[in-house]
Amino acid sequence: MVFAFGRFQGLTYGHKKLIDKTIQYAQRNGAEHRIYASRTHDSDKNPIPYDRKIIHLRKLFPYANIYDDNKPRVIYHIAKGLSDQGYDDVTMIVGQDRVSDFKNAIIKFVKDPKAKDYNPKKHYGFRKFNVVSAGDRDPDAEDVTGASGTKMREFVRT
Repeated sequence: MVFAFGRFQGLTYGHKKLIDKTIQYAQRNGAEHRIYASRTHDSDKNPIPYDRKIIHLRKLFPYANIYDDNKPRVIYHIAKGLSDQGYDDVTMIVGQDRVSDFKNAIIKFVKDPKAKDYNPKKHYGFRKFNVVSAGDRDPDAEDVTGASGTKMREFVRT
């Protein structure tokens, strides 16, 4: 399984890059792919409601498996769900600046289900877990490649 997770609060070129990289990586490795959107919603940094994000993502990326799941709110829920579904070779695609953060956050919960101290409520039974970069983003770029969700929210507010 190859997946990506994002807030998608103001869709950007970077989100397209993330989704396309997820699909390409999955195809190259003969795997399924899923794109998860965060369910977080508030008036400041997360103004787009979850249901609206799913609609926009599916319209913009009809070739992607935009996975509508009402449970995951954070990456840990997604990893646990994939483990519980029996996936044991999992790759997460993220922006370059988040690779080490996510790898360090998840890897400590990855454990062989045959290990004595394996706890199915706490651990993810992945045989292999990897975090791969979708590529770099130049935040100072003047064109669409430098766009960010923060810049998009600011643009909408003005």
